[in-house]
Amino acid sequence: MPEDTQRPDPAEKARRFRVTRKVKTSQRPPTVETDAERAMRELEEGDDADQGYPEMRREINRGCGGCVNVAILLLVIMVASIITTCAMRK
Repeated sequence: MPEDTQRPDPAEKARRFRVTRKVKTSQRPPTVETDAERAMRELEEGDDADQGYPEMRREINRGCGGCVNVAILLLVIMVASIITTCAMRK
């Protein structure tokens, strides 16, 4: 039993190997354009779409304004109900 707890001599030790991993990176020249960059460039160049008629923009803004009004109304109702509930408990 005492022999199991003793350390082996340095010469008897097994070799220790260091495991390393080398990662190769692709070395592309900076002039090469990726598909995403090309798509973004084409999108920026072709961004001269028709903005629509003024009447159409007005209708869209009115529709969005209606959604905002409904959201504000719901928020006001919620705050009023919280205040009313607190006042009734006291």
